[in-house]
Amino acid sequence: MAITVQIDTSAIMEKVEGVLNDDAKTFFYNEFYRHMEPYVPADTLTMFDTADISADGILFVQPYSSAPYFGKTKDGNQMHFKTDKHPLATDHWDIAAWNAKKDDICGALQDYINRRNRHG
Repeated sequence: MAITVQIDTSAIMEKVEGVLNDDAKTFFYNEFYRHMEPYVPADTLTMFDTADISADGILFVQPYSSAPYFGKTKDGNQMHFKTDKHPLATDHWDIAAWNAKKDDICGALQDYINRRNRHG
C-alpha cells in the first residue's frame, strides 16, 4: 500500500489564503521531501527515489511503503532499519523530518514566496 505524507496546514492556510498556489505547495513538498531523505528507511533507495511529489503532497508509491512507515513487519514485529544509506532512518519519517527541519523548510518556502512576489 502506498503512503501519502500529509501535514495539517489548515491553520497556516487560513493566514495565507491565496498566497500558496499550487506552485508554492509543490515547492513546499519538494523541499520537505529533500529534508526527509535521511529519515526514510533505504535498502535499495527505490522507495525514496520513486516517490511522487505534487501540490497535493508526497506519495510513496511502492506497495511495501506502509510496512516501513509504520515500522512493523507483516507478522507485526518491530522493524530495525539499516542506517548505512540513510543515517537517521526511522518509521514515521515525515514526523521526524518535520520536527527536525521545519524551520529550514518554512524558511525556504518564505524565500520562495518572497522571490515570487518580487518577480511578479
